[in-house]
Amino acid sequence: MDIEELYQRYCVRLKHWLLITLLLIIAFFGASLIVYQFVSKDKMQTSEDIGHLVTSFIGMTSSLIILGIVCIEFVFRKFSTLITAIIWLLLLLCIYSYIGFNEVRTATEEVPIIFIVIFVTHTMLPLSKKWAVLLGSLVAILQIGLAAIFVEANTNYIAQELVTNCIVFTCANLVGFYHKYLTDIARRRTFLDTRNCIESRIKLEHEREQQEKLLFSILPVHIAVEMKNEKLRNLSRNSLSRLRKSKTTISTTRFHELHVKRHEFVSILFSDIVNFTPLASECTAPQLVKMLNELFGRFDKLAQENDCLRIKILGDCYYCVSGLPVSRPNHAINCVKMGLKMIDAVREVREATRVNVDMRIGIHTGNVLCGVLGLRKWQYDVWSDDVTLANHMEQGGLPGRVHVSKETLLHLNDEFNHEPGNGSLRDGYISEKKVETFLILPLKQTVHKTNSGSNRFLGELLTADHSLPEINMRASLRMSKFLDTWGADTPFANLKDKSMAKNIGETSLAMMESNLQSLPCSNDTSFSSLRSLAPASLTSEVNKKFTDDLYSKYQKWFKPEDINKVLLTFKDTQMEKDYSKQPDSTFKYSIACSGMIFICIGIVQVIMLPRSSTLFIAFGIGVTLFLFLLFVCIIDYLVNHKVMGKKVPSVVVRLTSILTYNTWCRIILSVITMATVLTTAVITVGDCNKNMNQTLNQTLGEPGTKDCFYASYYVVCCLMAMSSCTVFLQINFHAKFLVMVMAVLAYNVILHLVANDIFDRMDAITHHEARTEIFETRIKGSIYLAVHLITLHILDRQIEHTSRLDFLWKTKFKVEHEEVETMGSLTKVLLENILPAHVAAHFLQSGQHEGLYHESYDSISVMFASIPNFKEFYDQNVFNKQGLECLRLLNEIIADFDVLLSKPKFSNVEKIKTIGSTYMAAAGLQPGTKDMCTCCYIHNHNDNESMSHPIVSRTYSGQSNVSKLSACDLHVQFLAERRGLQGIPVRNNYHIIILVEFALSMMNALEGINRDSFNTFQLRIGINHGPVIAGVIGAQKPQYDIWGDTVNIASRLDSSGLTGKIQVPESTKDILQNAGYKCDLRGDVQIKGKDKPIRTYLITPHLKEADTEISK
Repeated sequence: MDIEELYQRYCVRLKHWLLITLLLIIAFFGASLIVYQFVSKDKMQTSEDIGHLVTSFIGMTSSLIILGIVCIEFVFRKFSTLITAIIWLLLLLCIYSYIGFNEVRTATEEVPIIFIVIFVTHTMLPLSKKWAVLLGSLVAILQIGLAAIFVEANTNYIAQELVTNCIVFTCANLVGFYHKYLTDIARRRTFLDTRNCIESRIKLEHEREQQEKLLFSILPVHIAVEMKNEKLRNLSRNSLSRLRKSKTTISTTRFHELHVKRHEFVSILFSDIVNFTPLASECTAPQLVKMLNELFGRFDKLAQENDCLRIKILGDCYYCVSGLPVSRPNHAINCVKMGLKMIDAVREVREATRVNVDMRIGIHTGNVLCGVLGLRKWQYDVWSDDVTLANHMEQGGLPGRVHVSKETLLHLNDEFNHEPGNGSLRDGYISEKKVETFLILPLKQTVHKTNSGSNRFLGELLTADHSLPEINMRASLRMSKFLDTWGADTPFANLKDKSMAKNIGETSLAMMESNLQSLPCSNDTSFSSLRSLAPASLTSEVNKKFTDDLYSKYQKWFKPEDINKVLLTFKDTQMEKDYSKQPDSTFKYSIACSGMIFICIGIVQVIMLPRSSTLFIAFGIGVTLFLFLLFVCIIDYLVNHKVMGKKVPSVVVRLTSILTYNTWCRIILSVITMATVLTTAVITVGDCNKNMNQTLNQTLGEPGTKDCFYASYYVVCCLMAMSSCTVFLQINFHAKFLVMVMAVLAYNVILHLVANDIFDRMDAITHHEARTEIFETRIKGSIYLAVHLITLHILDRQIEHTSRLDFLWKTKFKVEHEEVETMGSLTKVLLENILPAHVAAHFLQSGQHEGLYHESYDSISVMFASIPNFKEFYDQNVFNKQGLECLRLLNEIIADFDVLLSKPKFSNVEKIKTIGSTYMAAAGLQPGTKDMCTCCYIHNHNDNESMSHPIVSRTYSGQSNVSKLSACDLHVQFLAERRGLQGIPVRNNYHIIILVEFALSMMNALEGINRDSFNTFQLRIGINHGPVIAGVIGAQKPQYDIWGDTVNIASRLDSSGLTGKIQVPESTKDILQNAGYKCDLRGDVQIKGKDKPIRTYLITPHLKEADTEISK
């Protein structure tokens, strides 16, 4: 269903009430004629009188029958076109049947009722604009044609009468079309705004739930809720705009909030995949990410089965804890079972694929501090001496064995067989701590099970592809094929439910229909239609729950006490003020339409009514008033579209603004305009000659004289003037109704008291040969005025009611929208503090989380920065709350490093993770731009000196042929010139310089912390660049990470580096030296995992120079 069809359904629902009201008006009109005929004397003497009575009765009963059918809402919806056509034909048949029974027919016969029929055709029948214009014009043409053919009396001036009728009917069509057109625009705008608001509300709710799922997939629920509540508390002190801009919340306390808790009696498991590094070097990006996801996905399932909580994945290292956040007495047994099953899983891979991989497991039992540190890229972690020991238990273990400490063994309750582990012989830390270790003996029954599975896979592999025996396949390919059989879930698999966002159009339409009043005579209410629509539209359990929530909001929102049923005012005073302060952009069109009606009335009076000086004076004053008001209203449009120069008096511009935004000013001017038109309609009545004996003839005289032979046109002018009141769509309907009631009263006084002789004389001359007493023009005029007053008031009231309900709907939805948007923004901030923004967006977008996320980059800079002497600082005792206060200081250090990331010049730097006191970051991780330079630094860096450089300034002023894409190179050249060197590095290596600058800023930040805390911490940094694979792995707790030889070397450059220095390999040194950095040769350093030593260089920071140069 497209948007236009939705809108047409919405309009049909709106017009339903108007159609019911129209049928009631028709019945009222017919009943009035019947009552008048029965009350009046001598009205039932001829067949013509009986014909009038029968016609009125048929019209009244037919309208009531149709009314009963229309009240059955589903019948009306199904047959609305047919019912509309029947009503239109009923109007015409009744009118022309009634005219047909008149003894004397004139050209002016029933012009007022035809004017009303044309008007209601546009405004009250559920027709499109095209059909309304067509049927309205058809009524006008039909009336003029019949008048020209069948007129029997007063044919001397038939041409003037027909021309006047043309003007009257044209005015009726124009006013009706204007009303329909402006109402349609307002309804379309309201429809789209309301629908967009509803859709936005539904989408935001959906996104918020998705973001929460994503958040809870990464962090334990208790930590995520705690951090979200802390953000909410900060949000109450800081504006949402500041939260969006900074993505970090500035704490009002001296220290940042620390989300760390102590847990006792837990078991920590560390595991490492032996020989995985050379295997990973053979893999492509998709293969590596898929392989890791399958392996760690299997481990996550094992952790869930054994009541373990995975903490983190570090490359091919996997560690988890049992006993938190819920304490478990069998935590050690859980970890040993978990370790044995992990070994079995890897053994299954080894035996099935003949790839030499194995698992090394280390377990220790003790106490931990768990939580998150820093302000960005939160990852749940554990710290304590016991965690350090558990890590060394893995490093000092043996492949294929579970290595446990004596503390863990004491908690196993002799459930597993064991043997001495001799871990002190393989690891210095274990030896230093004098920890006795043991090896758990494997369970024999699991070996046979894995062997059978392995042999089955080998058989299937050989059978599937005889041309490529498995022994000749690459190890990575064999392993990848085998792991495919495990079928691990993809990360964020719980986000795949996209049904909530489906059928939003039908849901929003049903909710908008529920905005309208339900019919008292109909059993089919809007709310029940919404309820019936929902199950077909929203089928999932989550969506059903959300729809029920919308139902409850509907019942809560649209209560009778919101709006006064009689006055249609909001009972909430502030809401009433807000509604009345809405600007009226259509006021100029209302003035123009009212002016058009005024001109039509003037032309009618000039042709058919007395052409006195009073008319011309009033007409001149009115035209001047309308021209002035129209000019003032459109002055803004003329200036903005350069139709006029900008030298417009400020008084006129201010007056335009007042007319647009000041409600009371618009009301006053509207009333003045209405009064002008209403007065002009009868301004010449006083000029009519009231001496009946002097002018009594058998035929009417010339039109335009003071004899007022065509006084019936005063009634027509009154109807036209009353129509000018309803064109002010945004003016309060109370004011319009008051003006129209006063006008109708005044007109009736004129008809029956002031100028009754004029109308009686016209009736006497026109119908002097009639056999029966005529139906006086004065009486019919009063009925026409009453019917038109009711019609206009119903229209005004319906517009007011719909407008107020829409305003109420949007206001309350806006509040809900802001609440959901606030929560959504908050959750988004939390997510972007956990995942890179582009990764979070990838998984939140519908249809983007079907497969594994991975990116391959040709050149990425990777940094590991550690604080070696923090291990000496860390201590667990009663005075520092068992190490908690030490972590508080580490949290401050990491938070200060994170604050640097919020600077625009470091927008290209991405924090990957923290490992204890080691900070890992990378630069250049921009998806889809692996060979492009990221110029965020040069675009956002407010360095006046660099921008004043001749090369850079020419680039930005457009005076150079150098493209903006080379601005990064120009800035690097400028930095090199400042350092006294020449040369521009390759464009796609610019991220190396940014990462070095970030490392220097980290050193400066740490110096500041040292001064404040009286410590002597120093950073030891290793930086490398090269190809990297990035991706997200893990189904239970997805984690973003990067892999590759580049990452491994960067880590080893840190661990083998010197404190206070940045160690880089020779390839990175060449680029940095080109950019003006001084690199001192250290020599050949043996790196773990490399057969040959690599030549490294050291960058010694000059902190004061770096501080002044970088901190801008």
